[in-house]
Amino acid sequence: MGVGAVVTRHDFLATLHTQLQPRGYLEIGVQHGYSLRLASCPAVGVDPDPKVVVPLGPHATVVPSTSDAYFTTVNATQLPFAALDLAFIDGMHLYEYALRDFIGVERLAHAGAVVVFDDVLPRNQVEAARVQCPGDWTGDVWRIEPVLRAWRPDLHITLVDTDPTGVLVVYGLEPASTVLADEYDEILRHWPLADVPVPPDVLHRYHAVPPEMALAEIEDWRTTA
Repeated sequence: MGVGAVVTRHDFLATLHTQLQPRGYLEIGVQHGYSLRLASCPAVGVDPDPKVVVPLGPHATVVPSTSDAYFTTVNATQLPFAALDLAFIDGMHLYEYALRDFIGVERLAHAGAVVVFDDVLPRNQVEAARVQCPGDWTGDVWRIEPVLRAWRPDLHITLVDTDPTGVLVVYGLEPASTVLADEYDEILRHWPLADVPVPPDVLHRYHAVPPEMALAEIEDWRTTA
């Protein structure tokens, strides 16, 4: 990633794969396969209606399932790799789905794993609506960042300024934690399932850091944890 270059989510993920050298990778929301193909390690992609149009790695498996159904039927010992080191959540673009996906991913991962959420920095109110709009649509996944900060202050959480709609990096996991599952209904009461205005700090990315900074912070954490 050169200085001044536009860094897409796929650029960031590719660099993260190189940096982490994960033993296993899990992706929620495969669609055409452009992010899943970045994995050279054993990988699982979960999508209820995958439409993969690119060659995937030799150790990649696509599971045609909703993430909710997948997480109710699999445990860490059933994954086709030694350990889940990296996960990418890019499924249904509603925050409650993203929250359930994180709950499922954390349960399968280990404390040193890194989780990346896509579409957390919408560029306008229209693409952040809960009903899908024409063109780019982030839904209200941006709400996952304040939810995790409020209910899981133990996590390391970083907003990253990537093109087009940002990513959220989360690490310092606690696979045995049941806080989010236990508080799920309370979270939804606090954050009702309705459209709310996207705050200016999200639209203008005031708290998002450059990708290089996020990667350096992850590396510092890995060497000192």
